[in-house]
Amino acid sequence: MKKWMWCVSAVLSFSGLSQAASLSIAGFQNPESVLYDAQQDVYLVSNINGDSFARDNNGFVAVVSPEGKILNDHWIAGNTNGVILHAPKGMAFAGNVLYVADLDAVRLFDRKTGAHLRDVNIKSTFLNDVATDAKGNVYVSDTGILPDFSPSGTAAIYQISGKDQVKVLAQGPELGLPNGLLVQPDGRLLVAPMGAVSLYELKNGVPVPWVNLTAAGMDGLVQVGKDVLVSVWNTQSVFKVNPKGEASVVASNISSPADLGWDSKRNRLLVPVLMENRILFQDLD
Repeated sequence: MKKWMWCVSAVLSFSGLSQAASLSIAGFQNPESVLYDAQQDVYLVSNINGDSFARDNNGFVAVVSPEGKILNDHWIAGNTNGVILHAPKGMAFAGNVLYVADLDAVRLFDRKTGAHLRDVNIKSTFLNDVATDAKGNVYVSDTGILPDFSPSGTAAIYQISGKDQVKVLAQGPELGLPNGLLVQPDGRLLVAPMGAVSLYELKNGVPVPWVNLTAAGMDGLVQVGKDVLVSVWNTQSVFKVNPKGEASVVASNISSPADLGWDSKRNRLLVPVLMENRILFQDLD
């Protein structure tokens, strides 16, 4: 069992955010996504635990309290209780089901118990993020990359609906290696591409540029009121984009900001720092 610890963050620069309410929690294993469960009032953290492409069945999901205490370090774990979990990345809830992206399958778990329910297999190479809409539809991105990060040719965005019915919404190089997904309150599907500089809306299967962030390497997306927050590896920052498409940096000096989470109860940004094996809590003013 690894030792888990927390400490006050003193290494980041946040613009417009409260420094006094910043926590950095260390001890994770390549944390890729943080998801707030408002029903249980806890944070779920997906851990790749090694190679992002390896079928090693050692990935896991940890449960963390809002105070920074590790409640269960391996709540869901590969090679345990019949669970297969290689390199878990994006997560999302649809009702009482937790959806987790894992290479070429979306794995479904009971939201309360963590029990494995079933898998939805998709012909893909790098399933990355998951998002859901008000109707219970689930969206998943295949970034379409190989271990050397070159394009695999499978880049696509899928929709899972009904009884695990998979539909291709869009595919091809014009998607810019899609990563983060976000369904906005009005139903628009936003996509943060890893290989392009424009955050875009997917409209009738076509990427429609919304805002140019000047740098590739986009990852996570979260809705905060009327604004959208997006993490960008190449600038080591988190941007806020308002409804007019105006972007500003709200967090900087983060070496590998992955799939963002948002605690709506505490007005708190949750940032997994993948390469440094830690996550950050940052309360907004």
